[in-house]
Amino acid sequence: MALRDFGTRNSLQLVPLSDLSIRSNHNPRMFDTPEMKQRIVEMALSIKAIGVLEPIIVEYSKHDNKLYIVDGETRWRAAVYANKELGASVKAVQCKGWEGNEQERTLAALAANSGKPLEKWEAGSKFKQLRAWGWLDKDIAAQVVQSERYVREAIELCNSPAEVKAMMASNQVTERAALKTVRAKGNGAAAIQALVTAVKANKAAGNNGPVKAERKTKEADILAVIKRIDKDCGQEFRENEFATGEAHFDHISVRASLLKELLAFLD
Repeated sequence: MALRDFGTRNSLQLVPLSDLSIRSNHNPRMFDTPEMKQRIVEMALSIKAIGVLEPIIVEYSKHDNKLYIVDGETRWRAAVYANKELGASVKAVQCKGWEGNEQERTLAALAANSGKPLEKWEAGSKFKQLRAWGWLDKDIAAQVVQSERYVREAIELCNSPAEVKAMMASNQVTERAALKTVRAKGNGAAAIQALVTAVKANKAAGNNGPVKAERKTKEADILAVIKRIDKDCGQEFRENEFATGEAHFDHISVRASLLKELLAFLD
C-alpha cells in the first residue's frame, strides 16, 4: 500500500511499525517519567502476548510523504519496545486514517489521552497553542470541560522549568506547591532551588508524600465567587423569567464554571 493512499478519514489498513512517524510537539505526554516508562513496559508485555488490539490513528502528510501518529504513540512505543527488548515480532499494526487542520489536531491530542489523562502541565502546552490561535480561556475551558482557572494554571505550569515539571511528574511536589513557588520565585533557578530544598526538608522530616502548598484560602476569595454566582442568577431572572432553554443552559454553564472555581479553594 502506498502511503499516499492513506488519506481517507477512518480508512483502516495494516501498516509496518517502521512506516509510522512522530510529529514533533504533537503529543504533550512526557514519556521520560518513571511512571510512563513503567506503563510502556507493562503495555509491551501485553502486546507481546496478544498484539496491538486498538488501531493507531494516523494522518498522511503530503509534504514529506509520511504517516504521522495522531493518537496511539504510547502503543507504538510499547510495540517497538516489545520487539527490541522482549523479543516480540510485531511487524505491523492496524491503523485508522485521520484528516484535519492544525487546530483539530491539537484538540485531538487533548482528547486522545483517555487511557491515562494528561497531567495538568502537559495539557497546558496545548492550551497555549489554542491561545495563540485566538481561543479565549473560556472557550478552551468549555472544550475540555474544565474551569477557566484550570486552563490558566495549566499554562502557568507548562511554562515552569523542566526541573519543576520533573518533580511534579515524580510526585515529589504537588501541582499547587509548584504553582505557588513559581509565582513567588519566577520561572528560573530560584524556583527550582526552593522546591529542591523543600523536597529535601520533606524527606528529612520522614514524610513519604509530596511537598504540599500551605492552603491560605481567604474568606474574601470565597465570598467573591459566591457573589458572582448570585449576580449571574439575578441576571438570568431579569433577562426573562421564561427564557429559552439555550439561555438557561448558558447561565448554567457559567455557574458550573464558577462552582468549580469555588471548589478549587476547598480542595
